[in-house]
Amino acid sequence: MALTPAPGSTGSSAVTALALAAALLTGCSSGDDVAAPTPTPTASTPAPTPTAEEFCTSFLDFADASSSFTAEVDQATGEALVDAAATMFEMPTPAAMTDGARAALDQLVEGALAGLSAVPEVDVDTAPDPANAAEPDLEEMDAYLQDACPA
Repeated sequence: MALTPAPGSTGSSAVTALALAAALLTGCSSGDDVAAPTPTPTASTPAPTPTAEEFCTSFLDFADASSSFTAEVDQATGEALVDAAATMFEMPTPAAMTDGARAALDQLVEGALAGLSAVPEVDVDTAPDPANAAEPDLEEMDAYLQDACPA
């Protein structure tokens, strides 16, 4: 399935997203510098399971926001990164994604937020769902992205 980049997106490919994922998981601090906010309760009706295309579009938006923040560390790119991270944290786990892959995804997104300590005017008001507490498995996340988000 071919994906159409979101409007204003740089058209990042899945390969670029995977490289970003690996770099963030291996090169970022654990996020100890950023206080982890408590997730707010959501409505009682669970969100529908996202399609692969919906997930991939959101993931590529997150990758673009992370790249933009890395290129230009300021309040605007920091707020865009928080918004993209919140979208990823709030999105239900896709049906074909394993618990380990979801935990690795949450770890990746949380790691990207660690850099926001350099921009104190940005409020990090999002965090992963504690229910996604499996052991992170980067290989499973990579396999999911390769299968669900082809370039």
